[in-house]
Amino acid sequence: MKNQFLSPHFRIFGYLVWTILLLFSILFYKERVLFLDAGFQVFKMVNEGIPQVYHYRFSTLFIQILPYAAFLLGASIKWIMILYSASYVLFFGAIYHLIVKWLRNDYLGWALIFLFTLLTLDNFYFIQSEYYLALALLLLNFGIVNRFPNLNRRWIFPLFLPLLLTIVFSHKLTIIPFTFLWIFFWLHHKQLRHKRYYAFFGLFLGLSVFKSYFFTNWYEASKGKVFSDNLNRFFPNYFDIPANELFLERVLEHYYFFPILLIGLSVFYLKKIYDSSEKESVLINLIKLLLIWAFCIGQVLIYAIADPDSPYRFYAELNYLPILIFLAVPLVFDVLPHSPLAPLAPKGESVHVPKMRHTILIGVVLIIAFRLFIIADNHNTYEKRISWMENQLSNCDKLNTNRLLIKQKEVPMDIIIQDWGVPYNTLLLSTLESPDSAKTIFIHENFEGYKRKDLLEKDDYFLTRFHNQALQVDSMNLDYFRLGKESYHIIE
Repeated sequence: MKNQFLSPHFRIFGYLVWTILLLFSILFYKERVLFLDAGFQVFKMVNEGIPQVYHYRFSTLFIQILPYAAFLLGASIKWIMILYSASYVLFFGAIYHLIVKWLRNDYLGWALIFLFTLLTLDNFYFIQSEYYLALALLLLNFGIVNRFPNLNRRWIFPLFLPLLLTIVFSHKLTIIPFTFLWIFFWLHHKQLRHKRYYAFFGLFLGLSVFKSYFFTNWYEASKGKVFSDNLNRFFPNYFDIPANELFLERVLEHYYFFPILLIGLSVFYLKKIYDSSEKESVLINLIKLLLIWAFCIGQVLIYAIADPDSPYRFYAELNYLPILIFLAVPLVFDVLPHSPLAPLAPKGESVHVPKMRHTILIGVVLIIAFRLFIIADNHNTYEKRISWMENQLSNCDKLNTNRLLIKQKEVPMDIIIQDWGVPYNTLLLSTLESPDSAKTIFIHENFEGYKRKDLLEKDDYFLTRFHNQALQVDSMNLDYFRLGKESYHIIE
């Protein structure tokens, strides 16, 4: 199936986009790594000397190849952090290359670019989520489907098995975008209406059931319990959940391409339905339109039920990300092929069509450039966290210690966002200069539990939110973290 633009400039520009994002990932490595899970996992990898996998989400091993190799070679914490930050973009860029070069599918390549640019604001800085990796691998899988629609090559299903297993174990909600893509391409390509394509769906479903039955951990079980409780709590008024109102506010302020694409696609399909004289064409386009709306609304409601108050924009954005698949894939497979970018020129092509191609290319370049500017500009949000931590660490010299306690009520949570990762973030931040300059800040609303365990009185511990992860400093990796013997001092 022909899934390439007539102009190779789009393919080339795609590589440029990933190159720019790679440069951003290096330039803003501190903002990306010193935030929540990313800083936690980098610390754990370096301190324990092994790659980190949590909740059976082993896809994260792809990201740790370069930083872990740097660790084994004795690189500084700075270069380990830079490589950790860059590895995410390198992974997505590699998937793009496989899709457009090996699978010859410019359309899915650009769906991947739209996925990580059109709605991205915080997700560029909240990097540590296997969900991102799973969504990219999903597009790669359907790139294989589009390149070999008969699915009769001997190597296809042996390749599908590890790819789909990686996706399933990365995030349980990947079944939603997978189902959308499977239905969309079943409607879009008659060549896919055969038993091997149905087996493809069965394989994913079977792996999802297998994973849920045998490998559901405490974290996913607790999330499922919250979702189930909220499902009953808000029934049947799911549209009245506060998270939905916040979503609309965020759409108007930040995610404006969502309504633009949704309305534009709706107009496109309604026009096709109106203009078509074939019943099958009318039915397929109607189903596609309903499919887009149903999955977009469903994705928003699922997140609202799971997190009714939606206090964190970065986390909401992560959960809304599949919406871009529901919009970008129809855009690149149905709308753009009817433009002068189509691989086959329109009948009666005139000399003005090449000019239109350049106009469309320029328009896309301007849109992506604008989104890249927005992504880069948002680094200020996360730079403020870094600045606040640096300012607080400056108190260490005054108090003659390298360990600080701060009560949560004294912390500007609008800047810090979440405080559980601050002990790891500040430790990594301070050791950028030298292992001997290690310092840490511990934030908590109540230190009584730590006092009862006599942890605040001791001078040889590194404290975190997790009681069972209070570490004796001598047991830490002293090649990177040398806290020595100092007591914790509270900043009032």
